[in-house]
Amino acid sequence: MSFISEPVVPVIAYNKSRIGQLGLPEPKDDWTFDELGEWARKGTTAETFGYFRGQASGDPFRSGPYLRQWGVEPVDKSGKKATFLEGGQAFIQALTFRYNLTNVWKASPNLKNGSVNIESAVAQEAKLLACDVWPVAIQGWLTRNKGVDLDFVLRPTVKKGERRRSMLNEHVFGITPTTKFADEAFQFLTWIAGKEMNVQGLVQAFKGPIARPDVWEDPRITNTWPTYKKMRPLMESIEPDFVVANFRGEEV
Repeated sequence: MSFISEPVVPVIAYNKSRIGQLGLPEPKDDWTFDELGEWARKGTTAETFGYFRGQASGDPFRSGPYLRQWGVEPVDKSGKKATFLEGGQAFIQALTFRYNLTNVWKASPNLKNGSVNIESAVAQEAKLLACDVWPVAIQGWLTRNKGVDLDFVLRPTVKKGERRRSMLNEHVFGITPTTKFADEAFQFLTWIAGKEMNVQGLVQAFKGPIARPDVWEDPRITNTWPTYKKMRPLMESIEPDFVVANFRGEEV
Protein backbone atom coordinates (compact mmCIF):
# COMPACT_ATOMS: atom_id res chain seq x y z
CA MET A 1 0.00 0.00 0.00
CA SER A 2 1.14 3.49 -0.77
CA PHE A 3 2.25 5.77 2.06
CA ILE A 4 3.65 8.65 0.03
CA SER A 5 2.89 9.39 -3.64
CA GLU A 6 4.11 12.77 -4.73
CA PRO A 7 5.57 14.73 -7.63
CA VAL A 8 9.37 14.82 -7.58
CA VAL A 9 10.59 18.27 -6.48
CA PRO A 10 7.73 20.22 -8.13
CA VAL A 11 8.03 23.63 -6.48
CA ILE A 12 10.45 26.43 -5.67
CA ALA A 13 10.50 27.88 -2.16
CA TYR A 14 11.34 31.55 -1.84
CA ASN A 15 11.76 34.23 0.81
CA LYS A 16 9.17 36.92 0.07
CA SER A 17 10.56 39.42 2.57
CA ARG A 18 14.12 39.31 1.26
CA ILE A 19 12.93 39.52 -2.34
CA GLY A 20 10.90 42.60 -1.46
CA GLN A 21 13.89 44.23 0.22
CA LEU A 22 15.85 43.81 -3.00
CA GLY A 23 13.05 45.34 -5.06
CA LEU A 24 12.47 42.18 -7.09
CA PRO A 25 9.13 40.77 -8.25
CA GLU A 26 8.02 37.44 -6.80
CA PRO A 27 8.55 34.39 -9.04
CA LYS A 28 5.51 33.34 -11.09
CA ASP A 29 4.00 29.93 -11.86
CA ASP A 30 4.20 30.52 -15.63
CA TRP A 31 7.88 31.45 -15.77
CA THR A 32 10.33 29.87 -18.18
CA PHE A 33 13.84 28.86 -17.15
CA ASP A 34 15.16 31.89 -19.01
CA GLU A 35 12.98 34.16 -16.89
CA LEU A 36 14.10 32.38 -13.73
CA GLY A 37 17.74 32.76 -14.76
CA GLU A 38 17.37 36.48 -15.42
CA TRP A 39 15.59 36.95 -12.09
CA ALA A 40 18.27 34.96 -10.26
CA ARG A 41 21.00 37.15 -11.74
CA LYS A 42 19.22 40.30 -10.58
CA GLY A 43 18.82 38.82 -7.10
CA THR A 44 22.48 37.92 -6.72
CA THR A 45 24.46 40.36 -4.60
CA ALA A 46 27.51 40.25 -2.34
CA GLU A 47 25.23 38.83 0.36
CA THR A 48 22.74 36.69 -1.58
CA PHE A 49 22.46 34.05 -4.27
CA GLY A 50 19.39 34.32 -6.47
CA TYR A 51 18.47 30.67 -6.97
CA PHE A 52 19.73 27.14 -6.30
CA ARG A 53 18.40 23.81 -7.60
CA GLY A 54 18.41 22.57 -4.00
CA GLN A 55 16.63 19.25 -3.56
CA ALA A 56 16.56 18.69 -7.33
CA SER A 57 20.35 18.30 -7.26
CA GLY A 58 22.56 15.35 -7.64
CA ASP A 59 21.06 12.50 -9.61
CA PRO A 60 18.74 11.58 -12.50
CA PHE A 61 15.90 10.74 -10.08
CA ARG A 62 15.53 14.06 -8.29
CA SER A 63 16.31 15.96 -11.47
CA GLY A 64 14.05 13.71 -13.58
CA PRO A 65 11.24 16.25 -14.09
CA TYR A 66 13.81 18.94 -14.90
CA LEU A 67 15.40 16.77 -17.59
CA ARG A 68 12.01 15.77 -18.97
CA GLN A 69 11.01 19.42 -19.20
CA TRP A 70 13.96 19.97 -21.53
CA GLY A 71 13.01 16.90 -23.59
CA VAL A 72 15.39 14.38 -22.01
CA GLU A 73 14.36 10.87 -20.94
CA PRO A 74 17.16 9.13 -19.00
CA VAL A 75 16.46 5.56 -20.21
CA ASP A 76 14.39 3.70 -22.78
CA LYS A 77 11.21 1.80 -21.86
CA SER A 78 13.14 -1.38 -21.11
CA GLY A 79 15.40 0.42 -18.67
CA LYS A 80 18.43 -1.14 -20.32
CA LYS A 81 19.64 1.72 -22.46
CA ALA A 82 20.61 5.24 -21.42
CA THR A 83 18.96 7.78 -23.70
CA PHE A 84 20.21 11.10 -22.33
CA LEU A 85 21.67 12.07 -25.70
CA GLU A 86 18.76 11.00 -27.91
CA GLY A 87 16.92 14.31 -27.63
CA GLY A 88 19.29 16.23 -29.87
CA GLN A 89 20.71 19.21 -27.99
CA ALA A 90 18.19 18.94 -25.13
CA PHE A 91 20.54 17.31 -22.61
CA ILE A 92 23.30 19.79 -23.39
CA GLN A 93 20.86 22.68 -23.03
CA ALA A 94 19.63 21.38 -19.67
CA LEU A 95 23.18 21.04 -18.35
CA THR A 96 24.19 24.40 -19.81
CA PHE A 97 21.46 26.23 -17.90
CA ARG A 98 22.62 24.71 -14.62
CA TYR A 99 26.26 25.36 -15.47
CA ASN A 100 25.57 28.99 -16.27
CA LEU A 101 23.71 29.54 -13.00
CA THR A 102 26.74 28.53 -10.97
CA ASN A 103 29.78 29.23 -13.12
CA VAL A 104 28.86 32.03 -15.51
CA TRP A 105 26.18 34.11 -13.81
CA LYS A 106 27.39 33.20 -10.29
CA ALA A 107 23.73 33.19 -9.23
CA SER A 108 23.88 29.80 -7.46
CA PRO A 109 26.22 28.53 -4.73
CA ASN A 110 29.10 26.34 -5.87
CA LEU A 111 28.93 22.98 -4.07
CA LYS A 112 32.70 22.59 -4.40
CA ASN A 113 32.79 24.93 -1.43
CA GLY A 114 30.71 22.57 0.72
CA SER A 115 27.07 21.63 1.20
CA VAL A 116 24.22 24.10 1.61
CA ASN A 117 21.56 23.90 4.33
CA ILE A 118 18.87 25.21 2.02
CA GLU A 119 16.16 25.68 4.64
CA SER A 120 18.43 27.79 6.80
CA ALA A 121 19.84 29.65 3.79
CA VAL A 122 16.39 30.61 2.50
CA ALA A 123 14.33 30.98 5.66
CA GLN A 124 16.73 32.10 8.39
CA GLU A 125 19.90 33.55 6.90
CA ALA A 126 18.11 34.91 3.80
CA LYS A 127 21.32 34.50 1.80
CA LEU A 128 19.53 32.35 -0.79
CA LEU A 129 16.38 33.79 -2.34
CA ALA A 130 14.88 30.64 -3.84
CA CYS A 131 15.50 26.90 -4.31
CA ASP A 132 13.81 23.72 -5.54
CA VAL A 133 12.15 21.61 -2.82
CA TRP A 134 10.10 18.47 -2.21
CA PRO A 135 6.38 18.89 -1.39
CA VAL A 136 7.02 18.14 2.29
CA ALA A 137 8.84 21.48 2.51
CA ILE A 138 5.54 23.27 1.90
CA GLN A 139 4.16 22.35 5.30
CA GLY A 140 7.49 21.58 6.99
CA TRP A 141 9.28 24.84 6.28
CA LEU A 142 6.25 26.96 7.13
CA THR A 143 5.73 25.10 10.40
CA ARG A 144 9.36 25.35 11.47
CA ASN A 145 9.86 28.94 10.34
CA LYS A 146 6.83 30.77 11.65
CA GLY A 147 7.26 34.49 11.32
CA VAL A 148 9.28 34.15 8.10
CA ASP A 149 7.38 35.16 4.96
CA LEU A 150 7.90 32.14 2.72
CA ASP A 151 5.96 31.09 -0.36
CA PHE A 152 6.14 28.50 -3.14
CA VAL A 153 5.88 28.63 -6.91
CA LEU A 154 5.74 25.89 -9.55
CA ARG A 155 9.04 25.12 -11.22
CA PRO A 156 9.48 26.69 -14.69
CA THR A 157 9.02 25.31 -18.16
CA VAL A 158 11.40 25.71 -21.10
CA LYS A 159 8.83 27.39 -23.34
CA LYS A 160 5.94 29.58 -22.28
CA GLY A 161 2.73 27.65 -21.79
CA GLU A 162 4.09 24.21 -22.62
CA ARG A 163 2.98 21.08 -20.77
CA ARG A 164 4.55 20.82 -17.34
CA ARG A 165 6.51 17.60 -16.98
CA SER A 166 6.61 15.55 -13.79
CA MET A 167 7.69 12.31 -12.19
CA LEU A 168 6.26 10.18 -9.40
CA ASN A 169 8.01 9.45 -6.13
CA GLU A 170 6.24 6.66 -4.29
CA HIS A 171 6.88 4.95 -0.96
CA VAL A 172 4.98 1.69 -0.52
CA PHE A 173 4.62 -0.90 2.22
CA GLY A 174 3.52 -4.50 1.83
CA ILE A 175 3.11 -7.82 3.61
CA THR A 176 5.50 -10.68 2.86
CA PRO A 177 4.44 -14.36 2.64
CA THR A 178 6.37 -15.08 5.85
CA THR A 179 4.50 -12.50 7.94
CA LYS A 180 3.30 -14.12 11.17
CA PHE A 181 0.66 -11.50 11.91
CA ALA A 182 -0.81 -10.86 8.48
CA ASP A 183 -4.19 -9.60 9.72
CA GLU A 184 -2.64 -7.14 12.15
CA ALA A 185 -0.17 -5.99 9.50
CA PHE A 186 -2.98 -5.44 7.03
CA GLN A 187 -4.95 -3.39 9.56
CA PHE A 188 -1.89 -1.23 10.21
CA LEU A 189 -1.20 -0.68 6.52
CA THR A 190 -4.86 0.14 5.91
CA TRP A 191 -4.62 2.79 8.63
CA ILE A 192 -1.42 4.47 7.43
CA ALA A 193 -2.66 4.46 3.82
CA GLY A 194 -6.12 5.71 4.77
CA LYS A 195 -7.67 9.06 3.99
CA GLU A 196 -7.77 10.59 7.47
CA MET A 197 -4.22 9.56 8.32
CA ASN A 198 -2.97 11.25 5.17
CA VAL A 199 -5.08 14.37 5.52
CA GLN A 200 -3.77 14.79 9.06
CA GLY A 201 -0.26 14.01 7.85
CA LEU A 202 -0.37 17.09 5.67
CA VAL A 203 -2.39 19.35 7.95
CA GLN A 204 -0.12 18.55 10.91
CA ALA A 205 3.01 18.64 8.71
CA PHE A 206 4.52 15.25 9.51
CA LYS A 207 4.48 13.54 6.09
CA GLY A 208 4.32 14.08 2.36
CA PRO A 209 1.23 13.73 0.15
CA ILE A 210 -0.41 10.60 -1.19
CA ALA A 211 -2.11 9.91 -4.53
CA ARG A 212 -5.63 9.44 -3.17
CA PRO A 213 -8.25 11.61 -4.93
CA ASP A 214 -10.31 11.87 -1.75
CA VAL A 215 -7.27 13.23 0.08
CA TRP A 216 -6.53 15.88 -2.56
CA GLU A 217 -10.20 16.90 -2.56
CA ASP A 218 -10.25 17.49 1.20
CA PRO A 219 -10.45 21.27 1.81
CA ARG A 220 -8.57 21.00 5.10
CA ILE A 221 -5.34 20.55 3.16
CA THR A 222 -5.68 23.46 0.76
CA ASN A 223 -7.15 25.70 3.47
CA THR A 224 -4.05 25.06 5.57
CA TRP A 225 -1.45 24.97 2.78
CA PRO A 226 -2.75 26.87 -0.30
CA THR A 227 0.22 25.79 -2.44
CA TYR A 228 -1.38 22.35 -2.78
CA LYS A 229 -4.11 23.94 -4.93
CA LYS A 230 -1.59 24.62 -7.69
CA MET A 231 0.02 21.20 -7.23
CA ARG A 232 -3.21 19.27 -7.66
CA PRO A 233 -3.35 19.44 -11.50
CA LEU A 234 0.26 18.27 -11.59
CA MET A 235 -0.56 15.34 -9.32
CA GLU A 236 -3.61 14.39 -11.38
CA SER A 237 -1.47 14.12 -14.53
CA ILE A 238 1.62 12.65 -12.84
CA GLU A 239 4.11 10.77 -15.01
CA PRO A 240 5.69 7.53 -13.76
CA ASP A 241 9.29 7.21 -12.69
CA PHE A 242 11.66 5.96 -15.38
CA VAL A 243 12.58 2.27 -15.34
CA VAL A 244 16.05 1.03 -14.49
CA ALA A 245 16.53 -2.64 -15.30
CA ASN A 246 17.84 -5.10 -12.73
CA PHE A 247 20.60 -7.03 -14.46
CA ARG A 248 21.12 -9.49 -11.61
CA GLY A 249 21.35 -12.92 -13.19
CA GLU A 250 21.22 -11.58 -16.73
CA GLU A 251 23.93 -11.50 -19.33
CA VAL A 252 24.48 -7.98 -20.58
